[in-house]
Amino acid sequence: MTITTGALPSGVFVSGNEVVGNQGGATKRLTLSTAGLSDVEEDVLWTPTLYGTTTAGVTTYTQQAGTYNKVGNLVVLNFSILWSNLTGTGFARIGGLPYTAKNFSGSFRFGLAVSYYNSLSLPAGKTLGGYIQDNTNYIALLNFDNLTANDATDIQTELTTAGELYGSITYTV
Repeated sequence: MTITTGALPSGVFVSGNEVVGNQGGATKRLTLSTAGLSDVEEDVLWTPTLYGTTTAGVTTYTQQAGTYNKVGNLVVLNFSILWSNLTGTGFARIGGLPYTAKNFSGSFRFGLAVSYYNSLSLPAGKTLGGYIQDNTNYIALLNFDNLTANDATDIQTELTTAGELYGSITYTV
């Protein structure tokens, strides 16, 4: 595979089969393979955002961190969000995702694995989860238990003014 410098992001460092640089405010590490484009691996930092669906509002973050790894059309996304204040209204979403999920005609959801959360006022017996609906680029947060249907997580009543959330999700683009 031949790489021309005109195709590389700014601030590039090339070593062996890796290219590291900045593009669009994101630090990217590409591992290149001569076997073809399907073997190109992309490790990237991204910035998750927490917002409401009725009014996005303003969130004051004490930490916003995310990484994703993309191999072919598969994206593995990890994030941590710690906030001290939020003013959004409506259902809660995590935005800033680097890619829109593949379109399966509205019939598929990719599930969120929540690894830790703190200071959320969920109803008794409920736990936090979420998903990316196909053809969207955000994670919808919800609460659920094993007895009732899933309920969307309302940013005003269930997310406290300070909290933290860690998770990961794998989806197809």
